[in-house]
Amino acid sequence: MTPSFRPLLASAAALALAACSQGANASVPVVSAQPVEKPGVAVVARHVVEAKPLPQSLSVTGNLLPGEDSEVAAGALGKVVSATVERGQRVKKGDLLAQLDARVAEAQAAAAKAQADVAKANLDAATLECARSKTLREGGSVTAAADERVQANCRAAAAQFQAADANARMAMANYADTSIRAPFDGVVGERYVSPGEYVRQDSKVVSLLATSTLRVELSIPESAASQVKVGQPLEFTTPGQSKHFEAKVAWVSPAVRRASRDLLVEALVQNADAALAPGQFVTAQLQLAETPVPVVPKEAVKTVGGQPRLFVVHDGQLEERLVRLGSASGDQLSVLSGLQAGEEIAAEARPDLADGQAVR
Repeated sequence: MTPSFRPLLASAAALALAACSQGANASVPVVSAQPVEKPGVAVVARHVVEAKPLPQSLSVTGNLLPGEDSEVAAGALGKVVSATVERGQRVKKGDLLAQLDARVAEAQAAAAKAQADVAKANLDAATLECARSKTLREGGSVTAAADERVQANCRAAAAQFQAADANARMAMANYADTSIRAPFDGVVGERYVSPGEYVRQDSKVVSLLATSTLRVELSIPESAASQVKVGQPLEFTTPGQSKHFEAKVAWVSPAVRRASRDLLVEALVQNADAALAPGQFVTAQLQLAETPVPVVPKEAVKTVGGQPRLFVVHDGQLEERLVRLGSASGDQLSVLSGLQAGEEIAAEARPDLADGQAVR
């Protein structure tokens, strides 16, 4: 290579190196560090929360019980002659459920009645003798000692009659107990005896359930125990039925159960049409007294994942807050927890609102 070309090549190399350097710098722009911006400022209509007295309800569960539930006992010794009822049969108070062999009891009742009649005749005779002796004593014909003996005989005759009469009534009761009758209107649940069996006084004959009026037994949480009173109305439903049944609280347990920390309450519901059956599970809404609670517009609440929430305006920002809702009244919802009266909220929970967003 001739010396004249060397300066030219050096100049070209310098120019190429400079061009490459500029191209590399152009492909890697410099990015300055910028702070992350918060969500934009939101313009919201504000609502000041007020407390209003609204009817409150408490959702509880329980069971249906029969109005009366009895394992009817025999009440007498003897052999069963007949059992006149079957499971599911409706009976009236006094209807015959079973009959025991009454021959011995009938004879004993007749004998006791005869002894009572004899004792009554002796008492009547003694009473006449006492009256005559008293008259003679007053006239001086009978001594005081003789009259006192007659009066003592009268008192003994009266005592003998009382004993004989009591025995007669006892024997008649035993005789009557051989006919086992329904103690109240109801439905036969089970029949435990058949003809030919021997029963004692405490032997079970049938189970009898009163179903025209049922008891609604409810479990009230300890936190609401003080709000439940006799006479409070309630509504309940049972599985498989859409109908709402009405009842009133009739009994309230005087103490909270230690193990479950709840209060047992019973209400009465009429069941003349037999639409309900003892043993059914119930879900009830118990109407509580009106109490002042915070209320908010329905539009202020949104639900995410089944959890209601709203936006509280605090220190110029939105605070998304979880709440527990109560009953609705028109276009307003009561808030049981998570919000206080006097706080300010966004009147509408719009989709563009977010926690921590500045507001004006």
